[in-house]
Amino acid sequence: MSTIQIGILFFIISLLSSFTGRGGGLIYLSVLIYFNGLSVESKILSFILIIATSLPHINKALKVIDKSILKKILLPSLCTYFVMGTIHQSLNGALFIGILFFIGISSLLYLWFPNRILTKESNLLKEKTSLYSIFASGINSYVGLSPSLLLIPFLSNQLNMDLKKAIPFLHFQNLIVVSAGLTSLLLSSDIINHPNYTRVGILIGAVFCGSYLGKLFLAKSTAFQTKFIFTILSLLSLLLVIFSKH
Repeated sequence: MSTIQIGILFFIISLLSSFTGRGGGLIYLSVLIYFNGLSVESKILSFILIIATSLPHINKALKVIDKSILKKILLPSLCTYFVMGTIHQSLNGALFIGILFFIGISSLLYLWFPNRILTKESNLLKEKTSLYSIFASGINSYVGLSPSLLLIPFLSNQLNMDLKKAIPFLHFQNLIVVSAGLTSLLLSSDIINHPNYTRVGILIGAVFCGSYLGKLFLAKSTAFQTKFIFTILSLLSLLLVIFSKH
């Protein structure tokens, strides 16, 4: 698969991810692992692509953020991402793939069945938003993903946030915490191979353009459409994980 073909795929993924609040990292990373193997370089590039997906939403995000969101979600995520990124991480294949599956499946279950599954825990999670944010950020940072994959179901079903208001904030959070994770990973990595900068530039440009277009779709989307596309992307992510494993 050529760089242009991967760029077109990432354009479509970033477009859909953009108006569902996802960073797209699970799909980006799975594709990169499939073609480049499980490496620090793949994880670093997935971080950069998440940041590119989030950039078009920053202006709108700054208009909807309040102090409680910053205190209970953003700051815990930021601290967790930075700490996890500085911890030496041997990308163990089985453990790495297992965490990806756990994140993908648990987010879908929580998104569609919040009252049937985790019922006893739901009140606790609502009261302990900061702890859940730390958990979501910690487990996602290990595999190079944004915390929004787990936070979207939580914000939608437990805090009853309007997704159109929550999604720009999630992209803002992605930008901040993933940047922290990228910085700490670069500081903790001894040897990093130089990438093909032309290829990286094409992929970043494709993701940024797709995300900007997705931002325009967000204004016209419904909560069901957001959840449906979120589900499709998550299932696609899991399939890509299976293929990248072989």
